[in-house]
Parts: sequence; structure tokens; C-alpha cells
Amino acid sequence: MASLDIVPPCNLSLSALENDSVVVGSSSAGTTDVGAVPEGLPKWFAYPLIIVGVVNIVVNAVVVLAVTRTPYLREPAHTLIANLAVADVGLGVVGLLSPAAFVVDRPPMVVCVGLLAVVTCFAFGSVTTLIAINVDRYVSVSRPLRYHQVMTPRVVSAMIALSWSVAIVVGVVSFVENSWSPDKPCLYDVISGKATLMLGVVFVAICGVAIVVIYAYMMLVARRHRRRIQPLPPPTTSNGSSQPTELPEELRSFSEALARNLKLAKTFGIVVGAFFVCWAPYFAVMLLSVFEVRREPLGMLRGVGHVMACFSSSVNVFVYAGQSEAFRRAFRAVLASRGGN
Repeated sequence: MASLDIVPPCNLSLSALENDSVVVGSSSAGTTDVGAVPEGLPKWFAYPLIIVGVVNIVVNAVVVLAVTRTPYLREPAHTLIANLAVADVGLGVVGLLSPAAFVVDRPPMVVCVGLLAVVTCFAFGSVTTLIAINVDRYVSVSRPLRYHQVMTPRVVSAMIALSWSVAIVVGVVSFVENSWSPDKPCLYDVISGKATLMLGVVFVAICGVAIVVIYAYMMLVARRHRRRIQPLPPPTTSNGSSQPTELPEELRSFSEALARNLKLAKTFGIVVGAFFVCWAPYFAVMLLSVFEVRREPLGMLRGVGHVMACFSSSVNVFVYAGQSEAFRRAFRAVLASRGGN
């Protein structure tokens, strides 16, 4: 088994394992030092990544077809859902290619850095689209009757353009600011510069806080509206019986629109929660990389983080199908038409 000695003061050695991953060990005490050369992913992680990538492409393509082909899904919120599905399809395609970055021994810089920059672009496209969806839901809950007057096609197009503009800028920054080296594994948290990692973590944290704040305030507004439209106590007649009261037509329309929009907002709340839960291990690895913590368990954590982050793109579809009857009907129609062809 070949070994490569690193010059002092670290006095470390690198070894190639049977599974072709790279681990760091101390030549004296068998411990791992902070700041050592990072561990690569075991090659067998390529198989779950490829499987998850295929699933991402298929299920999110169904979402795009369902939204574009179903008249009752051609709403501003569903347009943003389709945009999120497009970003997830992109992540699925890149998920099929990304295993080559750590399976192939020392890929060229343009392949390694370029692939990770594209992954960054699609990932941040998902994050910014989630913010746009939450803004859309806030408008729908705070102004149910004026929702379509505010969320016009031009506004939705501007939100989509802005979300992708931010994602592209972040992707370009990750491509330019990198610390790629032939002896480093081709992994985002390894080849990215420390400033890039820190900015990425801070940006995602800000987005997460913004989403939570928007969602919490939206729930407060919904609660206020419910109190407003709560019917008055029924009047009592001379014989002591009460007569049921009906809401005025405007308040009844307001109540129906609020209930419909609030249900969709709760569905998006589940989507957002699932997104951050699935990405949590990957961001944990990024934080450890920012502080230059290089330890053997990070190899497995990094692999699990990759798989869970890719799988987050598939979770959305199952949430839509489980929470929305409209989406279930649209999915069945798309799958039936595909099967008929």
C-alpha cells in the first residue's frame, strides 16, 4: 500500500484505501489533525447519486408537464412551482454527472470547477425560488381577493428572473473563487475558497430566516383574518330560539379564498421544511470546512449530505401529491397520457 509523506510540522501520511477514497491519518498517534488534506467520497456513493438523479429528473418533469398542460394549475403559485421543478431537473441532470467528478482520478480543473459551479447555480435557484413562493403565499393570504391583481404574470416573470439572476451570480463566484488543486478531491466544500463557503452558508442562513419570518407573519395575518370573518352570534327570537346568520357575500368569498390559499401555503411550508432538513448534513460539512476541520467521519457525512441534498429535489413532488387533490389529478392525467403514447 503506497503512502505519501507530508513535510513537517503536520507529519501526516495519506493512504489509498481499498474503496479508493482518501483518508487522513496521523503517522504517530493514528489521530486526525485539523487542517489536514480532506477525505474523498467512497466511489460506491456514485450509485445512489445516479439513482436519485434519475428519480429527480422523472418526477420533476412530471410536475412541469402537469403545470403547463393543466388549465386549473396555471396560477402564479403553480408557475413558481414549475420553476422550482426546472431547477430540480437541473440538479437531477447534474446529479447524474457529478459522480464522475470523484470517481475519475484527478479530473481537469474546468470539468471539476465547472460542474460544481452548475450545481451551485441550480441549488441556489431552488433556494431563491422557495423565497419567491413564500412571498407569493404571503400575498395570497394577506390579500385573498386582490391576489391576482398583485401577482400578475409580469410580476411572476420578474420574480423568476431575479431568482435565476442571483443563482447565476453565485454560480459564477463559486467558479472564479476556488482553491482547486490536482491533489484535492473534487468536492464543493474542498475546492471552494473559504470566503466562498462562508458567503454561501451566510446566504442560505439569511434565506432560511427570511422564509421563516415570512411564513410566521403570514400565519399571524391569517389568524387576524379569521377573527375578522368569524360570524356574529346568532340573534335570539322572542321564543328563545336562535336563527343562523350568514356571512355577507364579500366576506364569504374572502373566507373561501383565504382557506384555499392557506391550505396551499401549508403545503409549501412542508416543502420548505423538507428542503432544509435534507440539506442540513451538507451545510454541516460546509461549516466544518470553513473552520478547516478535516476528520475521518467527514467522508461518510459528506456522502450522506450529497445524497440527501439531491433527494430533496424529489421530496417536493411527493408532498404535492400527498397534500393537493388538484396535483394528484394532474399527475394522473400526465402519466395516463404518457402511458397512452
